[in-house]
Amino acid sequence: MSLEVRASGRSETDSPRVKSIALVGLICGILTGCADMLVGIMRAPESWPTAAEILPALAVASALGLTAFLMLWFGLAAPLARRFRIPQAPLLAATGAFTALAFFLLSAMVGIQASIFSLANGLTSIVAVVASGAIAHGFYVLLRSERRRRRLTSLARRAAQASPVVLIGLLAAAHWANPYRAMSWLGAAICVIAAAGCAFVLFRASSLRAVLLLGSLFAGTVLAGALSLYRQDGFLKAMPPATASANHRIPRVILISIDSLRVDAISHYNPKTPPTPHLDALASESVVFRRAYGPAAWTLPSTVSLLTGLPSFAHQVYWMTTPLPDEIPTLADMMLAAGYRTAAVVENPVLEPRLNLYHGFEEYAHFPKPWPWSVDAVGRRVLAAAAPSKYNRGGTEAVTRTADAWIRENRDSDFFLWVHYLDPHAPYSPPARFLPNVTPPPSIGTSFKDHVALVAGTRILNAEEREWVRQLYLAEVRYVDEQIGALLGSLKEQGLYEDALIVVTSDHGEEFWEHGGYQHGHSMYDEVLAVPLLMKLPGASVKGDLRTRVSTQFVMPTILELGGIRPSRSCYQAPSLAALIADHGASRIDEALLGSGACYQENLDAVIFRNFKLIRRLDTNREELYNLDADPDERHSLLESAPELAEVARRTLANQSEMLKRVRDCYQATDKPAPFGGRQRIEQLKSLGYLN
Repeated sequence: MSLEVRASGRSETDSPRVKSIALVGLICGILTGCADMLVGIMRAPESWPTAAEILPALAVASALGLTAFLMLWFGLAAPLARRFRIPQAPLLAATGAFTALAFFLLSAMVGIQASIFSLANGLTSIVAVVASGAIAHGFYVLLRSERRRRRLTSLARRAAQASPVVLIGLLAAAHWANPYRAMSWLGAAICVIAAAGCAFVLFRASSLRAVLLLGSLFAGTVLAGALSLYRQDGFLKAMPPATASANHRIPRVILISIDSLRVDAISHYNPKTPPTPHLDALASESVVFRRAYGPAAWTLPSTVSLLTGLPSFAHQVYWMTTPLPDEIPTLADMMLAAGYRTAAVVENPVLEPRLNLYHGFEEYAHFPKPWPWSVDAVGRRVLAAAAPSKYNRGGTEAVTRTADAWIRENRDSDFFLWVHYLDPHAPYSPPARFLPNVTPPPSIGTSFKDHVALVAGTRILNAEEREWVRQLYLAEVRYVDEQIGALLGSLKEQGLYEDALIVVTSDHGEEFWEHGGYQHGHSMYDEVLAVPLLMKLPGASVKGDLRTRVSTQFVMPTILELGGIRPSRSCYQAPSLAALIADHGASRIDEALLGSGACYQENLDAVIFRNFKLIRRLDTNREELYNLDADPDERHSLLESAPELAEVARRTLANQSEMLKRVRDCYQATDKPAPFGGRQRIEQLKSLGYLN
């Protein structure tokens, strides 16, 4: 390493030149950014994000690495070296290596990084740096031949100069080697060849030229990251924005779906539950359907029915690898064709774009975000703290914030916005302010994440623990209630609330051992199928409670009819609730309500006709029949006592199933399974209980 002679007369090994310090700092900074990316690869999702999504985290991590190195060198290592006459050349290299390694550990969340980087444990950092320098100096002294020492020092410097572009090239090659990317291996080969060429140039370059080249790379990375962060808005641009028309009968339509929300968790439906003031206030201005049902026992098929107006029998999106067929139109398709701006802000791994749920949406914001958002590396954590509105992984507040930002940007247009909250879905980790003022069971605490073990039967809770888990769930309901209140409050502040059609519902409920089970996806009882359904009409022109049994698949045709929109193509017309709303429930809806699709355990079908429900377990052919008016808790099956009624139910289910198969044939829907995804998506689905 090139060194200079100090005027004080100290040895020429005492003080590295400025260009040597700059070179080590730039190498350290770029390697720190690459370490952040390497952590992302080790926790890689099914596909890489775009370069525009990667660059901000890469730039921040690189800048932090350089800054940390300079602070460590000038604030600690160099003064100590001068004070104790430690040779500075090997200590300089040791400081750079220590900084890069410490940031890698910090990104990788390895336990040792806490003691290395904590301000309270600064002594550990001093010892680590000095020890590293001493080891490096020991090897330096062992090379007794001055010629050999210079040769090896020069070789090490040249290799270090080339290392950043080698690693960047490998990372870029991994990006292009994605098997779902067109010409993937050609792109990867180009990255490797380009990196090899750049590495050769840097290996042969002098120290000064290497500083200039790496400085340009560093500055370009930081500037590109800043520009990408400035332009980042978190939305998938699903299609080019169309020209929105105005003067619709209903200028703004907002559909809010709340994952896993039981109907009796809202105090308007159940005065005995803890208050949900914001949803109650909305209910007081809305048509409230007290007997609404979701079409499936878990999120994906139920949500597809909400967006298409089709029962699960027709769209057949039953599993996480089944995308919505292109041939089946959605509510967003209809609204877009009618001249509305369309967007979605949703949180749940199963609602990801690859399943074609962005059909008809011009913009689609999906949480949880893929890597790098979901990786707790250094760069992302700094960005999440510094720019939460642009760079966040998700969460209930992020959904509200993103939806509100989109509304503010499009407030002068007629629009359709779909917002889906993941809370109160398990795991239950409500903010402390919503917890009951009691001491929680020590075996659980203030959050509960063992829902997968409960469903699997490997953990058993006593009565007190079960009740506390339910209280945690209700606390999350109050948290979502607060966030919906914030979103509705923003609409009122902007003068958009009064004329808007606002629909609030859920995909399914949640079971808390009423029939011996927990969570959802494995039963068709009312605690899972029954959901809230509120419709706030423009001007709150109609309001009140209706007790007719309806399905959330009726939401789509209702919105279209209320807005005066004719479907462009329809092989099946679900009943609209518009007439029922207009005559305050005097009209009738005779269509049977169907439920189909389980997430695990047995496959299930259900049909609700008049006041009866038939549940059929397809794998074992077991059936249950209940009178929902006389037996709302579904405790006494009528299967043996009312065989004629059971036969009517079976015939109704069979007729509906055959009719809906013809509907699917009418759409000429094709089955094209989506890629299942990688480790990150599997872990997300496991955390929610969809996979074991």
